[in-house]
Amino acid sequence: MCSFHIALPNLLQKYIINPMIKRSFRQILFLFILAALLAIICTITLNICGKTQTISIDKQDDVSIEDIKVVNEFGNEPSVVKLTGRYESENSYDFVFSSISPGSELLVFSTDDSGTDIRDTSYLIVQRSGLISRDENLGKIRGDIVIPISIVVFLAFVVGILFYNYRSAVRESIYQPRCIAFLGMAIFAAAYLVIHLMTISDYGGLEHTIRTFISAPETISILSLPVAAIATVIVTASNVVLLIKEGRSIKNLLGLMLGLLICLGAFLPSIIYMLMFNIEGFDIHNLTGFPAYFEMFLENILTSSIIYFECILIATIRCAIRAARHIPAFDKDFIMILGCMIRKDGTLTALLRSRTDKAVEFAKMQKDKTGKDIFFIPSGGKGDDECMAEGRAIADYLISQGIPEDRILVEDKSTNTRENIRFSRNIADAVNPEGKMAFATTNYHVLRAGAYAYLEGIDAEGIGSPTKAYFWANAFIREFIANIVNERKKHFIFLALILLTLFALAMILYIFA
Repeated sequence: MCSFHIALPNLLQKYIINPMIKRSFRQILFLFILAALLAIICTITLNICGKTQTISIDKQDDVSIEDIKVVNEFGNEPSVVKLTGRYESENSYDFVFSSISPGSELLVFSTDDSGTDIRDTSYLIVQRSGLISRDENLGKIRGDIVIPISIVVFLAFVVGILFYNYRSAVRESIYQPRCIAFLGMAIFAAAYLVIHLMTISDYGGLEHTIRTFISAPETISILSLPVAAIATVIVTASNVVLLIKEGRSIKNLLGLMLGLLICLGAFLPSIIYMLMFNIEGFDIHNLTGFPAYFEMFLENILTSSIIYFECILIATIRCAIRAARHIPAFDKDFIMILGCMIRKDGTLTALLRSRTDKAVEFAKMQKDKTGKDIFFIPSGGKGDDECMAEGRAIADYLISQGIPEDRILVEDKSTNTRENIRFSRNIADAVNPEGKMAFATTNYHVLRAGAYAYLEGIDAEGIGSPTKAYFWANAFIREFIANIVNERKKHFIFLALILLTLFALAMILYIFA
């Protein structure tokens, strides 16, 4: 009992007081209420309109509407529906039917009672609820256009909420991992929204809507194939250049691996089809059999996963470029310079010199605009194959560029980027705990460094120095992998919802179609 009283405040703190989780809870609750409201609207609309069905046949000069008889395929009176109205329009004859009892019936429109002079036919199915569908169990029902419209409305709200969360995250910090996660999810949901908007005008019934949703990943994949092909060529080419210039290593092979995965994803549906085609006793050609629906489900969940991760990659590229182009506000008290490998004689490599020059450039820009001086914190410890600490080497270069030694605070203990940021902040706090901080690094590294600062709870803005273009492809992929790992719960939940939805819809088709 005591443990319950102790745990309760912690739960309240985590799920009720925490503003971010509280906002997420409100948004999820809103989507559930919206989904329920739309479901109620669809149900009411179908029950009002769906228990009648209008069938139109072409108007014929030699026949009047009164001459046309309606019988079933056996020449008898219809038993599951009854004719409740006839209307003549400019180009057609319209016949209105109401449901009588559950069942199905082929209606024949003829000029004689026996149904031999057939002018048209129509297959109607009356559900247990009294709804009348045409041609299929999940075929067109009067008023059922409300279903795809409701799906579009729901998806529009999902996209809007995800973009709102992305914008809110960006306002808080452009470096936090949530920015990529929310933007990628929003792009993915927006693609679904566009597919459904494109199909509303050509709506063909509930089964058409379900198949559109299930096959949306395949449609998106086909539409994006030219872009994916160009991206594959660019990524692979840049990675080959990187391998030639920088040498072979696992991290330098990331772009090449991604190119291969994109190619594999393009041919994955065909591969799955061929594998299942060759399984003995597994007939995927039987359109009413389980194997056909299982193949469709498996193909689309794999395609969905690939498209989803491509959307996350696009979001990563967008956020990385935004972070690299960002210029911090000119109100900083400190600017740290993130170290990297130095030469054997203790001088800076071109990459590290570029970072340092960028920090000096920012300091001069701030001085010119606001008159405010800044402290430099060159950061980096001594590696096993280095003659001195990277921080010390950077400091010597700063002094050679005319920076006063009393404006340089050396950090020479760190071994990685996260320690660079943490130890530099500790040095800054000793001078001015309230001081604002920026950091200088290579442009492709700004997002990663900023993310580390955010995770450390350190408010720091980054500025990026230019580098070779062939570094970017691998940098994007590293950020992409890091985001998948850091935000794995969000990605898992979102993907799980998509895959469960696809599975449920595939089962509905299997049972009712």
